[in-house]
Amino acid sequence: MRGRAIASVVVVGLACLVAPAIAGAQDAASGSIVGVVRDADGAVLPGVTIEAASPALIEKVRTVVTDGEGRYRIIDLRPGVYSVTFTLTGFRTLRREGIELTTGFAATVNADLAVGAFEETITVSGAAPVVDVSNTVQQLVVPREVQQALPLGKHAGVFVAMIPGAMPNNGAVGIDVGGTRGENQQNFVIHGSGGFVQLRDGMFYGLPLGGSNFLSSVNSATTHETTVQTIGGLGAEAQGAGIQVNYVPRDGGNVYSGSLSADLGHRDLQSNNIDADLQARGARQPAAIRRLFDVGGGVGGPVVRDKVWFFASSRYFETSNDSPANWFNKLQGTLFYEPDLSRPGYERNFYSESGLRTTWQVSAKDKVTYQQRLEWSCNCLQGALAGAKSPEAAGDRYYWPQNTTQVSWTRVATSRMLVEARGLALWGDIQRSYIDVGRGPNDPAVFDRVRNFYYGSPGTALAQADALGSQVWGSYQVYGSASYVTGSHNLKVGTQLRRMVLDSQFSINGDVTYNMAGRTPESITYWATPYGTKSRVQQHAVYAQDQWSIQNLTLNLGLRWEYVHGYMPEQRLGAGPWVGERHFEPIKNVPRWTDLNTRVGAAYDLFGDGRTALKASVGRFQIVQAIGTNAFVVATNPVNLMVTSADRTWSDANGDLLPQESELGPLSNALFGRLRRGTTYDPKLLEGFAVAPYSWQGMVAVQHELLTGVALNVGYFRTWHGNFQVTDNLLVGPADYDEYCPVPRTATCRAAAVSGSAGSWTSSPRGSARWTTSSPTRRTTAVRPTCTTASTSR
Repeated sequence: MRGRAIASVVVVGLACLVAPAIAGAQDAASGSIVGVVRDADGAVLPGVTIEAASPALIEKVRTVVTDGEGRYRIIDLRPGVYSVTFTLTGFRTLRREGIELTTGFAATVNADLAVGAFEETITVSGAAPVVDVSNTVQQLVVPREVQQALPLGKHAGVFVAMIPGAMPNNGAVGIDVGGTRGENQQNFVIHGSGGFVQLRDGMFYGLPLGGSNFLSSVNSATTHETTVQTIGGLGAEAQGAGIQVNYVPRDGGNVYSGSLSADLGHRDLQSNNIDADLQARGARQPAAIRRLFDVGGGVGGPVVRDKVWFFASSRYFETSNDSPANWFNKLQGTLFYEPDLSRPGYERNFYSESGLRTTWQVSAKDKVTYQQRLEWSCNCLQGALAGAKSPEAAGDRYYWPQNTTQVSWTRVATSRMLVEARGLALWGDIQRSYIDVGRGPNDPAVFDRVRNFYYGSPGTALAQADALGSQVWGSYQVYGSASYVTGSHNLKVGTQLRRMVLDSQFSINGDVTYNMAGRTPESITYWATPYGTKSRVQQHAVYAQDQWSIQNLTLNLGLRWEYVHGYMPEQRLGAGPWVGERHFEPIKNVPRWTDLNTRVGAAYDLFGDGRTALKASVGRFQIVQAIGTNAFVVATNPVNLMVTSADRTWSDANGDLLPQESELGPLSNALFGRLRRGTTYDPKLLEGFAVAPYSWQGMVAVQHELLTGVALNVGYFRTWHGNFQVTDNLLVGPADYDEYCPVPRTATCRAAAVSGSAGSWTSSPRGSARWTTSSPTRRTTAVRPTCTTASTSR
């Protein structure tokens, strides 16, 4: 069903930045230098040779020539400090120095050449431009040094504190001050768009569990800078809707260099607000820091000067906090719980990373990069701080192994043609296991109904956060693109191919959970184990975009075709203690979507001096969750449609705390271990063109350079959403609801219904109304009494 309801938000952003950080380019992994060359009389000069040189370039220099309009454009430049040289026979050579270029920024460097000897060189040094008059993307650029100095965590979620209009995705999480929260909540929202995409060197970097929250650590020593592009102005190359966070890696260079940073916290540096009054009400301790430190560094340099560079890195980060109201179980291994007040519960998160990046200038035109990363992380005792599980029942969530292999090839075929190919492979295993201390291998999973509290061992549900088991995952991507660049045009076409894999296996100790009321047995829960799922998703795209400069106006035009295909291979589950063997045939097209998304924008250099820009953009974005909880490929998996648990009452007549058949009642659900009658999906939702959820994102903004190195950005943003999905309970209709109106008798009541078929209102003698349809209603979102109160006098 296609919903047409619209949700919108309006935000006015005001930012004052001291870096060229409020613009964006078509390439999320590099910057560009653009401009116009004229003579002393203001006439444009074609055929001028422009060289951009920087220590950031392993090839040292990139060269282009101005076109017939005197325009030039140099793309795919690594962030760094550049000098630009302009040469033309019959004119003095001009060199501009000190141009600081950041990722996603198009620096405007114009030149006026004076007549003179070719050998004469005029060198001009000045501040780098801070307003991008070519692009429309709104972005924040955070250098490595700034991120290391801020008293925040080092993950992507901390940028929410730096961007006007941004807020945490989960309001309860808040801002991670001091890095005490770990790194498993990294996404945030802005301007009404919930999308969040993380990139490494311009490539999507996410687990198939949902994509945006990839649970991967970042060593700031390996990052040259981080760009955070918000909604508005994203080009056709951008995948997904909303925020795009890109970590730009650090290359080695021709000089050996490195960095080391360390952060440390301790409970003695923490305040304590547990006073006598709170202690009298049962509060014994704050959520004190047990351990908090972050050590990371890297070193790089030349293997062969101007030929092969390397950069090696390593990081270890750990944060652990005591739980203020949760303790280990003094009676662990039994069906009872007694808090051990000498052993407070806690959560422990650690992240370790080792990596190596190499850059190889194969020839004058070809460059290859290779990066390998190995991570080992843990959300240990995850959930213990919430207080709903004992530390033993929380379990440990290990991410091991977690591997990344990333390669890229760039060929500067001519001064106008650039060809790129990239590949990225992510794979690993998420393991949920017993904690390392305070448990035995056969400890039962127990639930106390009176306290609403789990203890013993993980056994809440057959899911990653609640049971023992593992999730083997993989994300494999290939990108390819070709750019044709002139002074007036930057035309880019490309393709993005991605395949994601997720295989899960879950279990509960003994295949049963014991349900108690304090110390009295009530029932036991059987689990349909062994239990596991397999999910696959393909996401592909083809795009074309052009940046077209016409005097002071630059148009950003893009078109993106997207394809999504979810499917499940054959799935077999072996027989368990309570259920027999189960077999499920392959399922395809859950979903199979295609979409065509248009993205357009315009930037206007208001006075022609590169200091003031007017910008506007609008674009359509497909919203697809890869293999997350709400994805079709998960919701339609027959394994997930099984009845996975059933209860049996337990009298424990002999008091031995051992369930025996004579003490157990019947199963609470006769469908246990079999498919239940669940949600069915309209075929129009699962297959077709332009049926996927989408959003339109629009923006108008003005940017102005106030002072040297200081710019002001004011913007208006709006987001529209479409193709909402609704669920209709076919067992309930309007006749199953009673009218109710808690207002005076003079009020007029109406029963409101939203229907997918034609109908009419029929008034009743009591002043109410009923909706009737001319054909059977297949889709009804809700039937809910609403009241319109008439004016009364007393």
